[in-house]
Amino acid sequence: MIAFPGQRSGPFAHVERITVAEYHAMIRAGLFDTEEKERHELIEGWIVAKARQSPMHCYVRQYLTHFFWDRDLPEGWMFSTIVTLPTADSHPEPDAQIVRDRWVEAVDWPRPDESALVVEAADVTLEFDRTIKRRVYGRAAVPSYCIVNIPDRQVEVYSDPTGPTDPPEAAGYRHRQDYHESDAVPVVICGQTIAQIPVARMLPPA
Repeated sequence: MIAFPGQRSGPFAHVERITVAEYHAMIRAGLFDTEEKERHELIEGWIVAKARQSPMHCYVRQYLTHFFWDRDLPEGWMFSTIVTLPTADSHPEPDAQIVRDRWVEAVDWPRPDESALVVEAADVTLEFDRTIKRRVYGRAAVPSYCIVNIPDRQVEVYSDPTGPTDPPEAAGYRHRQDYHESDAVPVVICGQTIAQIPVARMLPPA
């Protein structure tokens, strides 16, 4: 059952969306082996194939890991490139995020209200990240959503999420700010700027 969100024609026209609980049950039942699980995510009720990571995509993840490795985040927060983020109807797997560290001891996925920032590195997935992923994170009220736009060599930061009450066509974020190679992106947790990431370093070498 692999299709794109919103598909209403073709061979998947009759297929019902699945819930996050059903998706988790499929994982626990072993319906995905480890390699298959790494290639898919649940987006708005659809199991969606993820694009293979390019070397440039991997560069962004590795740089962010290095950047945050020796930085002290506020107490109770942590940086991760492996934590996923279930929402009301999705289980996206962002490339990086800053989340509450409660989930480690709870042996559970963090809730959207325990995330301060999600990051997607985008090359071939740019349009998907700007539209569908933006809607998913905005409806989940994640405070800040960051797209590292590799083709256009800029970082797009979305803030002021619409939350779950706005209609789907209006869902997402109300504010977008673009940062270019001469800029630095502020990392904000609970209203406080805790770091500035140089865009030129975050982007793969041209």
